[in-house]
This record gives sequence, C-alpha cells and structure tokens, in this order.
Amino acid sequence: MWKYRDYVIRSFNADKPFDRFVLEQLAGDELVAGVPQSEAERDALLATGYLRLGQWDSTAAIFQEEARLQAELQADLTNTTAAAFLGLTMSCCQCHDHKYDPLTQADHYRMRAFFCVAGAD
Repeated sequence: MWKYRDYVIRSFNADKPFDRFVLEQLAGDELVAGVPQSEAERDALLATGYLRLGQWDSTAAIFQEEARLQAELQADLTNTTAAAFLGLTMSCCQCHDHKYDPLTQADHYRMRAFFCVAGAD
C-alpha cells in the first residue's frame, strides 16, 4: 500500500482540493477510461487504494466464513468513510437508530450499499 501512501503525500504537497481528493479515493477508477494516459489519471487509480485498506482475515475461507468477512469489510469501510469524510460516527446505527444524531439504521445500509460490488452479496 506504499503507492497509496505516496499518492496521499503527493496530493497534500500539491495542495489538491479536498473535494477532488475525496472523489479520487471513492471513485477514481470511474474517472479514467481505459489505460491511464497521464500522471493525474494514474493517481486517480492509485487513490482507490483507500477502498482496499482495512482488516483482512486470511482464514475466512478455511472456516467457510467468507460472507462474514465480506460483511465486516463493508461495515468497516462504511464506518471509516463516514468518520473520515463526513465527520460522523455511523457504527452505532449499524445496529440501531443513532441515539444522539439524526442517523437511522437505514442510513447506514444506504451508505454501505454504495460500496457493494455488483453481483456480490
């Protein structure tokens, strides 16, 4: 993940606008059509490394727990994205409506759906 780290450093050093920085991390692969033709396009693809960060359990397949692992990865990505880019904690509303903020359990799963891969459960 050192390439992702270097992307973040380059972005900060270049004073990249925050909205572009977030867009590249959440949807950088959608900004490039085909093979990257410039350094900026290559960075947009590297930025999606954010989506690959997080916990990993290499034993899930051994114990037939791939579904559990996928659910945990999606929940972690949702909670991390909300905390990092929205300044909100969404881990509470994963299980119930948020006690102090106007966030519902449905809001958590709506945001989580953004990260679902087509065809995956």
